[in-house]
Amino acid sequence: MEIHVDELSLPRVSMTVTCSKGTYIRTLCHDIGRRLGCGGCMESLIRIRVGRFSLEDCFTLSQIESLRDAGKLQKVIMPIDGIFKELPEIIMSPGEGDKLVHNGNPFPPLLAAKPDGFRYERVRVYDSNYRFIGIYGFYDEIRRYKPIKIFLGGSADHADYHRDETV
Repeated sequence: MEIHVDELSLPRVSMTVTCSKGTYIRTLCHDIGRRLGCGGCMESLIRIRVGRFSLEDCFTLSQIESLRDAGKLQKVIMPIDGIFKELPEIIMSPGEGDKLVHNGNPFPPLLAAKPDGFRYERVRVYDSNYRFIGIYGFYDEIRRYKPIKIFLGGSADHADYHRDETV
């Protein structure tokens, strides 16, 4: 999508590449070298962002150990559902809705606590107590949401998770 040359000190070039998944930077370096007629290879690679995760959000092992020792590690661990924040969420109605998702069964959209009438391709599903259940997909042939991936024990107290610089 984008290539920015950060430093040019021939024969080396440092660049920042914004690309989609499936792009091989090694191949990109080779192709650029071939087009220039001089050959090219990758000497080092630092991923500064993958999806919504950036280098600024990362911790070193020693930082993690320090947070653990200070009893603050839980404050920076992202709940599993945080990985899927781009997906719409469905919260189940108490009773039958909870029963179906607690057993990993498909459910009709009307069992959502606030059905909005939309049929999303993939959603985050929570029980009526807002405990994360998993990722579900809508299947037209059965007109139901069906589990794609269940995360048993993936629930977390969302109030506990906050990323700030005071930890």
